[in-house]
Amino acid sequence: MYLTEKDVKALLHRLTDHFSNGQIAFDAFNRLGMRLGKLSPIIKATGASFGGVDDPREIEKWNPRLKLVTELTPLEMPGIAKLPWKYRVLSLMLNLNRSLRRLNRLLRYQF
Repeated sequence: MYLTEKDVKALLHRLTDHFSNGQIAFDAFNRLGMRLGKLSPIIKATGASFGGVDDPREIEKWNPRLKLVTELTPLEMPGIAKLPWKYRVLSLMLNLNRSLRRLNRLLRYQF
């Protein structure tokens, strides 16, 4: 289940207000990834809707205490070599285009 942008902003503020320091990591799709996700039968069946983040620095603007530490695309994630060859080839193909490369990323922030 994905949260709305409003809910994500509120959650990030609650976490940084409650803890004096820490790290937060989560996956994020860009807006193209969100549009493509709507083609999924699962998403259609659930009626889920959610937004995407094209620039991970945008989240720093939502909460000034957060600083981007890591942005990993699927090709950069540990364990990619262990995936079946067809997924590695797909990742390599997606990596050729900036928007496709950033369809889904793992983002890590510190505060």
